Amino acid sequence: MEPKVGKFRRGILFPFLAICVLSGCREAGEQPEIPRSTVAVAESLEPAASALLEGFSGISPQGKTFEFTAIAEEDITAAFEAGGFSAIIQWEEPPANEWSALIGWTGILLAVHPDNPVRNISTSQARTIYTGSLRRWEEAGGLSGEIHAYAYGVGSPWAALFEGVILTGGRLTAGAIIMPSSEAMTAAVAGDPHSIGYLMLYHKARGVRILTVDAVAADYPGLLSGAYTFRIPIFLRAREPVSADVLSFAGWAQSVSGQTVLMKLQSQE
Repeated sequence: MEPKVGKFRRGILFPFLAICVLSGCREAGEQPEIPRSTVAVAESLEPAASALLEGFSGISPQGKTFEFTAIAEEDITAAFEAGGFSAIIQWEEPPANEWSALIGWTGILLAVHPDNPVRNISTSQARTIYTGSLRRWEEAGGLSGEIHAYAYGVGSPWAALFEGVILTGGRLTAGAIIMPSSEAMTAAVAGDPHSIGYLMLYHKARGVRILTVDAVAADYPGLLSGAYTFRIPIFLRAREPVSADVLSFAGWAQSVSGQTVLMKLQSQE
C-alpha cells in the first residue's frame, strides 16, 4: 500500500520587512520557505491522527507546516529510527527511555445485525467467538444458528490491533470471513442476521447494532475512563531534543480542545 501524505499549512505570521531582514527579499510571487515538521503515522491511526493534526493547524500561531505520512504498522518503528521524521504517532507503547506523550484514545467496536437480540457481549465471549471456541449464537443469548465471524486479513492495518487487543495472543479462527475494507465489513454485517464484525470507533457503523462490552458502551467517555475494554492508546513519540512545534502539538492534543476533536470524530451519532 502506498503511503498517504497530507499537508496542513498555517499562515505565515512574520511581516514582510522581517522576512527581508532574516532571509533577504525575494522576487515577486516567490513564496518564503515554511519550516516543516514531519510525522509518521501508523496506518491504523491515520483518521485520528489526521483529525488532530488538522485541528492543531487551525489554532497554532507558529506558522509552521506539519506533513504526515501514513506507514504500515510493521514499518513505522524502522522509519522513525532511520531519522526521517520529527515524530511518530503509534499505538504500541514507546520505550520508557524515550520521550513520548499519550495524546488520545481510539477503540474497537463490535457490531451485529439489527435483528440479532444480542445487545451486550463479554470480553471472554468476544475472544472465544473469534478464536473459534464459541460458535453458536444460542450460547451468547442470540438467535438460533451458527455465528458468522467477519474479520480483516493480515494485510489490513486493523488486523494487528485486533490481534493485540481482542485476541491477546490467540489465533483468529480459520472460519472467519475476511473483509477487504471497513465499508465491506459494515455492509456484510448489515446483510447477515448471523454476523458479528468489528470496526474502529472512527468508522461509521451504519445499519448495524453496536454491542456494549461488559455492559459498557463503545464511546469516548468509556475510552477515557478505561471502562471500555477494547481501547487503544494513541502515543506521540519523538527523539530528544523535542522540537517546540511537536511539544506544542502534544500539549494541545492532550487539552480539552484536542480531546473534543477525537470525541467528535469517534461519535456514532
